[in-house]
Amino acid sequence: MNRLIVIREIRDVLFSGRFLWSAGLFYALFLIAIIDGLQYFKSENKIRNDASAQSYRQWLEQGEKNPHSAAHYGFYAYKPVSSLAIIDRGLDDFLGNAVWLEAHNQNETKTRAITDKVSLSRFGVMTAGQALYVFFPLLLVIWGFDRVSRERETQTLRLLSSTGTSTMVLLCSKALALLLTGLALVLPALFITAGVVALASPVVAWINFCLLVLFLFVLYAFISIAVISVSALSRQSGHALVILMAGWLLGTVIVPRLSGTLARVMAPAPSAFAFQLAIERDKEQGLDGHSPGS
Repeated sequence: MNRLIVIREIRDVLFSGRFLWSAGLFYALFLIAIIDGLQYFKSENKIRNDASAQSYRQWLEQGEKNPHSAAHYGFYAYKPVSSLAIIDRGLDDFLGNAVWLEAHNQNETKTRAITDKVSLSRFGVMTAGQALYVFFPLLLVIWGFDRVSRERETQTLRLLSSTGTSTMVLLCSKALALLLTGLALVLPALFITAGVVALASPVVAWINFCLLVLFLFVLYAFISIAVISVSALSRQSGHALVILMAGWLLGTVIVPRLSGTLARVMAPAPSAFAFQLAIERDKEQGLDGHSPGS
């Protein structure tokens, strides 16, 4: 790496107008998403805890009866919301969050939030996670698409080459500068996220959070290298921007949506009714649920 090139590139990006307005837009979206995620975590946990307590209270107040009959009375148990849902809800909206507990029966989960939403909701809601792994890579593209192609257009690339700096060192220095600039902007957002999650819940899956941060660093490094590489291979900055924007759109919208469609076509999942019938058939032909061995 060439330290002087790295410092120069960082200064060019930091003092550019593109960095200032994009950084302001990023933090505006990020803070709104964090506040929304915190409200979702608190309200959803309260709803589930209240419903679980009420269902259990009804079971306790069923009156005196045979223990076997009391066990068949049953009650609902609700899955608690993970504190990391403040960052991203994951599959929580698509999976059931309540299950009816009763003796001898294993029931399927109920109340999937996605069933009450329109089809566009399957693209997901705006979360802090999406700001970090969908919107922020777009900022790296905006900052770095012309870092090499512009110097080729202004004939300054030859001047850099005349200093004896190899092409590989030049490109690596520019990619490192782009990555460091991005980290300088995103690290405060990650500290804010960790603080909000820690204050919202006493139980935090810190290992999962650290893995998420590690994944983001790897993602940003890969995108920084890709942006500089495309800029180096493009004769004009406009061509580099179009290619990188197309790649971003392909990776964030088209491929995720298309992969789900292909999965349904190549390996269609059974309907909920067919799945439940298969379970009932297996239960009838398998363990009876009453003998000590079951």
